[in-house]
Amino acid sequence: MKHSYLLSILLLVLTLSGCATKQDLTGLGCPETGYVREASEITVFSTPDKIESRAVLRGLEGGCSFEGKTVEVNIETLIYAEIDPKAERKEAEIYNFFVTIMDPDSKLIGKKVFSTTINFNEETRSGLVKEKLTQRIPLNNLTESNKYKIMLGFQLDKEQLRYNRERHEL
Repeated sequence: MKHSYLLSILLLVLTLSGCATKQDLTGLGCPETGYVREASEITVFSTPDKIESRAVLRGLEGGCSFEGKTVEVNIETLIYAEIDPKAERKEAEIYNFFVTIMDPDSKLIGKKVFSTTINFNEETRSGLVKEKLTQRIPLNNLTESNKYKIMLGFQLDKEQLRYNRERHEL
């Protein structure tokens, strides 16, 4: 009888100590992730009417974890690029892309620009790279974590954006 009493007290202490150090994360969701449609592709021109290379963002995956009042989002995306068949051969191209964070009201609260180098295979004139990124979002209310958005896209100049908009209208 004394043994089961001690075991009960030990279990109670362990249960209460667990409550003091962990949060109940039941029902919390990760922020939405996606691509900015008009910026999910980039076309690099050597002259205004001559395409040099193209790249696309694809295969977005990710997950999140919570620590304190912060959600940490791990994202992986593929960037595939190819040299235009009419363009001169090249070994590599540097592409700039961005990650933005928007709050539940779709207000931009953060943006960071990254660059990646894609090495082209000599035979296929194409290349692929996987980018792994981590974004941390401080939250006032953890239950709103799934109302935030993390969006990725290529950093386009005005002409590249116009070109993408015209292509998507078709």
